[in-house]
Amino acid sequence: MPVTFAIIVHALGQEGMAERILEMIGRMRDEVCRPDVFVYTALVKTMVRRGHMEGCIRVWEEMGRDGVEPDTVAYATMVEGLCNAGIVEKAAKLFEGMKKKGLLVGRIVYASLVDGYVAAGRVGDGCRILKEMVDAGYRAELKTYNILIGGLCGIGREDKAHQMFQIVLQEELVPSSETVSQLLVCYADKGEMV
Repeated sequence: MPVTFAIIVHALGQEGMAERILEMIGRMRDEVCRPDVFVYTALVKTMVRRGHMEGCIRVWEEMGRDGVEPDTVAYATMVEGLCNAGIVEKAAKLFEGMKKKGLLVGRIVYASLVDGYVAAGRVGDGCRILKEMVDAGYRAELKTYNILIGGLCGIGREDKAHQMFQIVLQEELVPSSETVSQLLVCYADKGEMV
């Protein structure tokens, strides 16, 4: 039964056993039916949660070979997982694919990309994604602003970080100690005590 295969594949996904998963997907295809988007999406979610990104990428590619179109949830899960794993370029390609297909790009996808870019030292790209996010009608959370403020301070652009801080205030978000301390440290390091 399809449900039996789905349960087995899900369990294998929790253990990150990509080879066995692909084998079971092949058996499912040959003996019962082709796995649908829900089976693949559940598998992607499970593997991302467990941090098995290499296997997850292989399953994603298998989904494409099977002719199964990923849905918004699958894309969002992959982008977030790839960014968390530091595989930002692949995440950015999926992000562009989502937009081309007209899928809804949610705030979590944008925030993941901002975080991924800043972690990779590409703060300018993180700011660009924030702008796209705002242009798409979303409000960024404080965490996203904190990441960008920290990234801007890290590259010596406290002027831009201060502008970002002003946006936090305009958005009526309550700055946290993380928001303020990053700027304070940056100013102190540069001797700008005033």
